[in-house]
Order: sequence, then structure tokens, then C-alpha cells
Amino acid sequence: FREKKEHVEGDTEAEATFRPSTSVFRFGYHVLKGIVLKDSAKENALFVKLSNLCNQTMLKLYDDEQLDNTEKSTGNLWLYGSKASFTHSGVKSASVAAENGYRTSVLSLTDCAMKFPFLKERISSLQNGGCVVAHDDWTADARIFTQSIAASCEKLGNNSGSSGVKFHFNQRVKKLLLSKSNGKLISSGVQTDDGNIYKADAVVICCGVQSGHFIKQFGYVGEPIVPMKGCSIELYGVKNGPTMTVADKSSSFSYQISPFKDGRVRIVGFADFDNDFGEAVSKGCPNGVVCRENYKKTLLEHTRKLCPEMTWSYVGKPWCGVRPMSPDCLPILGLAPSCKNVFLNCGHGAVGWTFSAGTSLMTAKMVASSLSGFTPKKEWRPYENLLTKSKILLNFEDFSATRFTKLF
Repeated sequence: FREKKEHVEGDTEAEATFRPSTSVFRFGYHVLKGIVLKDSAKENALFVKLSNLCNQTMLKLYDDEQLDNTEKSTGNLWLYGSKASFTHSGVKSASVAAENGYRTSVLSLTDCAMKFPFLKERISSLQNGGCVVAHDDWTADARIFTQSIAASCEKLGNNSGSSGVKFHFNQRVKKLLLSKSNGKLISSGVQTDDGNIYKADAVVICCGVQSGHFIKQFGYVGEPIVPMKGCSIELYGVKNGPTMTVADKSSSFSYQISPFKDGRVRIVGFADFDNDFGEAVSKGCPNGVVCRENYKKTLLEHTRKLCPEMTWSYVGKPWCGVRPMSPDCLPILGLAPSCKNVFLNCGHGAVGWTFSAGTSLMTAKMVASSLSGFTPKKEWRPYENLLTKSKILLNFEDFSATRFTKLF
């Protein structure tokens, strides 16, 4: 959807799936209104500036918390198979990125094949197009990062005498505890299915595609997040694989391949509208949703087409999840409409982990500013300073949920 206003290309090897629902039609309405009323260049600039903030915040977290960075691979490559998509999407995106401090290279297909030999066969099948290399972009294993940062959170209190973060897993939040004061809704906490009540000074709704279930609780129906299903497969014992992450824009199903250490490669694809809000968890796919039968076959076939010399010894079990998509591909942040202490941090689409650190920083700033008598610790100051750097300076209102209600 970053290219929703640009030219669309793709092979015929996989068809996108569309399952109509009220949410999907409302989502489409917002996209159409956005095309007419919104400035695409502004959206792209916001996306790049937010990426910059998220990148710097994430790197600082890696350094400060001494997280395992051995899985990081530097540089991302976007491959385009038509002149139209390359010109109107790739070159434009590279230009916006350069204006915001990112180093990029725009290459012809011939130069791309020479510089990245593992793509030579795939490029030979493309008649037009080109590639863009984002040198400052990087890829790491989101699962390892999440486990590491959770462990750091649990240890936060060790040096201060206070308790660290406590995670309550396998708990299903049933509802927000709400009351009304001076025309504003205030939450005193949440209640889980088992009847437990967790008190809170502020609540952050960060539940992916299920965020809307809670937002509807206070009468707001304009939050147009829809689920878009995708699939991930890990290959092991890989030889002659890619040297950096490649997003093959010439495919019709959002294909991406990322190399990790120890001969492991992750392949990802598909962006199918779906009514699956994460409720139907597949027993053969822990913490995911039910995969469709064609996903594995299509991803492996395209991998062989992209990197024909690449071999692997073992194919992991496919994992499927649903991405929480917003119409303009920007996250929804800030106070929930009509609320005083309920904040939103959702709608990240396919860049949930990529945007996690930066949007969490923005959310933390908003929550801290809303609490009377609260003074953050000195360790917070360097992170807060990231919000004021010239290349990152953002208007928080640009990410408010009200940007969609204004379209009606």
C-alpha cells in the first residue's frame, strides 16, 4: 500500500485473495478518499522520517541494552520489474529517502546483476525496471530482539530498588474499565476473561488487528484497521543464498527474502485481505493463524526462481500472521478519541517490528506528558532528545486517529 497511488506490477504465479467484509469496504473508502484529498508526497515523507526515528531508537536500544546483534544484516534491496513501477515508486522513494538523510543507490537491471550476482538469473527474466539499494537499512531477527528486550524490561528495577516490568502472559483482556468525567472517558485499568482487574494510570492499546475491538468500546467506529494475511518460512542449511535482504517488487505477492547467520534464511510473502483477526490459531502453527495451502508451494517456487543457485537442507514449518493495515500505511498513535488516558499504538501494517521502537518512544512521551507529578528517570533524556533532532522532527497529530474521521 505504500505504492497504492503508483503503478502496480506482478507475476501471475499467485493471486491475491479478497474476502469482503464491512471493515474491508470501510478501509477501501478511506484509501479512495486519501487518494483524492491527501498528499502522497507528504505521506511518504512522514513514513521516511518515522523510519529514521525508529532506526535510531532501535540502534540505541541495541547499544544501551547490549542486545545480541549477530543476526543483523546490513542493506536492503528493492527489485522492480517494470519501468513504470521503478520510476514512479523506486526512484521516487529513493529521492525522498535521500532528502531525509538516508544513503541509497539507484541501479539499472544490468548494474544490479553485476553488483549482486545471486540475482542474475531473476534479472535476466525481467525486461525493464531496476533496483534500489537502501544502504542504511538493516534486517535482524524480530523474535530474538523481542525476547531480549523483554528480559531487559524485567531487570529494570535491579539497580534502582524498584520492581521491573512484569508480563502477564496467556491473559485475554475482556474490556477496558471506563468512567466519564467532564465529557472525557477515563480508564482505571483493564479486566481479563478470568475476572482479574489490573489497575492503571494510563492504558495503551497495542493489539494489532484486534485493537478495534477495544476502540469500539467507547463508541468510535472510524478506526479503519483491517487484517492482511502473510506467511513466513525459514530455510536451514542454506548455501549460495542472498547477501542482503531483497524485496522483489516484481512479484505479485509481496515477496521478501532475508539472510541470517548459521545458514538460515527467512522467506516472507502475501498480503491477502482476510476476515481472520487472529482468533483462529492453528494448532500446527503456534501463535499464528491458519495458513492457506498455496502459501508454502508459491514461496518456495519463487525462491528457486529468484536465487536458482541457492540450496537448503531443511524447510521449517510455515508460520502465518495478520498485519494490522491502515489506509495510508502509517501507524495510528496518540490519545484515543474522546479519552483522557487511553492511548493508541496500532495500525503498523507490515512494519510492526521496524517501527516498534520509534512508535513506542512517541507513545511513552505522550503518556509521560499526560501524568501529573510524574518525572522520568535520567536514562529517558537521551531517548527524548531523539524526538527533537532536525531530521526526525515529527508532528504527533499527523498520526492521530482523527485523520481518518476528518475524511467523512
